[in-house]
Amino acid sequence: MNKFFNYIFLLLILSAPFAGNLLADDIIPTPLSSEFYGSVSFNGGPAPVGTVVDAYDPQGVHCGSFTVDSTGIFGFMPVYGDYSDTTGVDEGAETGDVITLTINGRNAVYLSGDSTWTDKVQNQVSIATTGNIDFIILPFENVIVVTPPDTVASFSVGVLNQGDGVDFYGVTSTSNLGWITIDQDSASYAMSPGDTAYVGFDVIVPPFGSEKIDTINFFVYSHLDTNQKLDMAFVIKGINDTLLVINFTVIEFPGDTAANPGDTVSFSAGIRNDNLDAQITDYYCVASSSAHNWQTITSDIVTVAVGDTGYLSFEVVVPEAINTLYDTISYTIYSKLDTTQRFDSTLQIAIILDTNTVMTVVETPASRDTAFVGSTIRFYVGLRNDGPSVDIYGLTSSSAKGWTTTGVDTVFNSSGDTAYVYMDVTLPALSNRLMDTISYTVFSQIDPSQTFSGSFELLSVTDTTYAFSIVDLPTAQSGSEGDTVRFSIGIRNDGNFSDIFGMATFSFNGWSLSVNDSLVLSPTDTGYFDLDVIIPISAIDTSDLIDISIFSYFDTTISFGAVFNLFNLITDIDDDKIAGLPSSFEVNQNYPNPFNPTTTIPFALPGKSEVSLQVINLLGQIVDNINLGTKSGGEFNVQYDGSNLASGVYFYRIVSEYGAQSKKMVLLK
Repeated sequence: MNKFFNYIFLLLILSAPFAGNLLADDIIPTPLSSEFYGSVSFNGGPAPVGTVVDAYDPQGVHCGSFTVDSTGIFGFMPVYGDYSDTTGVDEGAETGDVITLTINGRNAVYLSGDSTWTDKVQNQVSIATTGNIDFIILPFENVIVVTPPDTVASFSVGVLNQGDGVDFYGVTSTSNLGWITIDQDSASYAMSPGDTAYVGFDVIVPPFGSEKIDTINFFVYSHLDTNQKLDMAFVIKGINDTLLVINFTVIEFPGDTAANPGDTVSFSAGIRNDNLDAQITDYYCVASSSAHNWQTITSDIVTVAVGDTGYLSFEVVVPEAINTLYDTISYTIYSKLDTTQRFDSTLQIAIILDTNTVMTVVETPASRDTAFVGSTIRFYVGLRNDGPSVDIYGLTSSSAKGWTTTGVDTVFNSSGDTAYVYMDVTLPALSNRLMDTISYTVFSQIDPSQTFSGSFELLSVTDTTYAFSIVDLPTAQSGSEGDTVRFSIGIRNDGNFSDIFGMATFSFNGWSLSVNDSLVLSPTDTGYFDLDVIIPISAIDTSDLIDISIFSYFDTTISFGAVFNLFNLITDIDDDKIAGLPSSFEVNQNYPNPFNPTTTIPFALPGKSEVSLQVINLLGQIVDNINLGTKSGGEFNVQYDGSNLASGVYFYRIVSEYGAQSKKMVLLK
């Protein structure tokens, strides 16, 4: 009888709405309700799917229930309130009641959230409980005999709940001989300690000779704690007086088709059970695979009675980013009763390509490059697909001097993406200092009108050389206060490889400087650094010295330095002088120069001022900054110690309220 009622209860669970609300008989729905939701844990971990959460008001009225359908989460459980229009019946909670929750029949603890009931309010809570999980397997028949046509043996076992609350169970079974075992899908509940639940599975017994015996191993486990399980086994004996012949016929075949990238394509095959002599129900499966490793999804086992037709299906997922024009899908249909009975075939999926293509070139090789003799160098062209669908790109290339060139045949590119086609160029072994012109054409294989042609020069060398020369050097310039004066310095890459050049700048009077960060030049190419200098408003200096240093990032040992004059065309001069004091701010040359490691820096102030000394390297970096304090008007000498600096050329700069002036000094150790 217990088994019967457990099956009835299981049917109620399976027929409940997917949201997981398992409404018990003693819950009376009313127009008043609050929704509880949140996280739920059992024995320190997320409560499994199937966990039952129940709600009770302070009077013990059962006013809400929910079956967890996502591990560790219960969601929007209606907790009903007492409806005033119904007299003499307590249907649920009152405003302000604290709701008690249970987890699988065990009292829950609130970890967080508000447990107070109020109509039309959602209460997010986190709840947890612990419990004892224990059960035993009731005695069962351990030998089962089947004879054809009874090829399916159904087996069930009783599970006695010896824990302290609700528990629910599952089963997993295997065959020593590889016979098919089909486990019960749904969990079986024992609602109270002492209750019995039943779990079950089927065994498909294949045909054989006169007799065959198999051992079926199975274990029963608790969904609340999968570590709680009992391993069992029983013997199943199949007896057959005659040798059975298994037959089937494929009567409907999947065929070739076409698809777009990203599509999921479904195929179906019809199989007729032709076991007319044996009169045995058969079980069929399909296996499928892709030549290009596209994803294939196959259906479950199909059960087909004698003379009937069943259908097996499988799906193929076409990738969004494809690299082929078609794929070959292999599939096999076979009988599970006799796996030697099989049907093998193939089909093809062709890719549908939109001819409305738009190919945009976004990257090409440099106009001139260098490579070592005898080497093979790869050059790329970047192509963006601005069309609505997949495009396929190709490249052809040639050499003016007959050097070996190889272009990529096929590159697939999805809409909106950028792909790279490439060419390989092999330089002859005896080609030192030869310049070749490499021509190439990229094109869409879907729309041949979409093409782009280009070329570049390639120089062959035996070693790497970095060098440059100055091809344009400006002279002194002048401007008025507030003007931006530009000096343009031209350089040529005299090396045999592409190089990156930089320029460090320095203003002796601290005037504002800006210059483009770097120049990238191929061999023999010329580029320009544009140095802009802003003459300050109300500048007290009549001129400035602009110091530059140009260098190669790849070989920092090669550099070039120069100093330019920039004259400030001052229109008004303040002749006010203070008797006995210097007439202007002035910084004089240090002495000795060169020095090691100390030197004297003279300067003069026309009046009282805060003064500081800055020491700057050739890259324009301040390597020392000394506050000299407040000085009255007059002439001064500052002793500077360069012990912490490396040998080299530096600039010293005196900064005052009357301006700033700089001069060059040399430290030799």
